[in-house]
Amino acid sequence: MYDFPEDLRDAQLALHRTRATYERYAAGLPWSAEPMPGWEGEKQPYTSFRSG
Repeated sequence: MYDFPEDLRDAQLALHRTRATYERYAAGLPWSAEPMPGWEGEKQPYTSFRSG
């Protein structure tokens, strides 16, 4: 086992806890309620597809 400084281990543990809290919070949020309007892209060569 490596002898890391205690403050470094505490900071890593706080980072893991913060990340876990964030992921629990984000999992409960809904997806965007309204899709944002897009724009029509330029016609691509060799195809009739236009992004939009």
